[in-house]
Amino acid sequence: MPISHTIKTFAALTKYVAAFMMTNGLRLLFIVGDPGGSKSWTIKKQIKAGKHKYLKTARLTSFQLYKLMYEYRDQAIILDDVEDALKRDDTRKLLMQACETDDKARKVGWLGTESRLTYKQGKKTVQVPKEFKISSRVCLVCNDWAILTSKFGALLDRGIVIFFEPSSEEIHNYVSGWFTDKEILDFIGENLAKISTHSIRFYVNALDLKKHNLDWKAALTESWSTDRAQPSAEEVFKQVILNPQLASDIDRAAEFERLTGLKRRSFFNYKKRHKEEPVAQKATAT
Repeated sequence: MPISHTIKTFAALTKYVAAFMMTNGLRLLFIVGDPGGSKSWTIKKQIKAGKHKYLKTARLTSFQLYKLMYEYRDQAIILDDVEDALKRDDTRKLLMQACETDDKARKVGWLGTESRLTYKQGKKTVQVPKEFKISSRVCLVCNDWAILTSKFGALLDRGIVIFFEPSSEEIHNYVSGWFTDKEILDFIGENLAKISTHSIRFYVNALDLKKHNLDWKAALTESWSTDRAQPSAEEVFKQVILNPQLASDIDRAAEFERLTGLKRRSFFNYKKRHKEEPVAQKATAT
């Protein structure tokens, strides 16, 4: 099992990012949290040219990723939006090679055809080796814990896993430090109790709507109330655990996460409290 810790403040997130960014800092860090939680912005504020490289991996091809890892092989690398990359075998295998942190310098090799190992840089043709050593420390930022555990589980225990779960109040206080539209701030602040999953994007998107004279208050209110009538996580767990179409705990946890929006580990926390056999026997008795 990986070493993991749940943090709920931006101050704590900043500390963990700083521990990665420092010279000889954390070797492998996973930051997991819902979209719109300002994980990326917190990281970008601490990046220093020549020491750290921030990469959005969502749309990178395997060769683009390989080339960039070669170019920045001696810098600390932050790989953001890794969900899509983990779904593709070629990019996932490259990431796994880069995250094999038992040795400071480890080998990364190209898995495709050698003809692709050249690219144009202006008028110059650049050759990328088929194999190279990389000493980068790596930070992976992900919104989907289920994908990490199913596609990258073998390497999770080599690093530190941070679950960033700020409260609505924490997000609002953080945004209040830099967001300048008081009307939007006050409206969202007065309605925090109605928001099941808060996001900084609510503020940003509301401002965009407001600038175009659109009804941003109605849009926010509808967004917050869309799924208020959902069953409790406890009820969803019982439904999922008894669903005969879900053959494994991986499938059950993924369905639980999809239906509740909670993390995969929440499924296993419920499972500890409700053993499968008693739940099944109770259902049979009724």
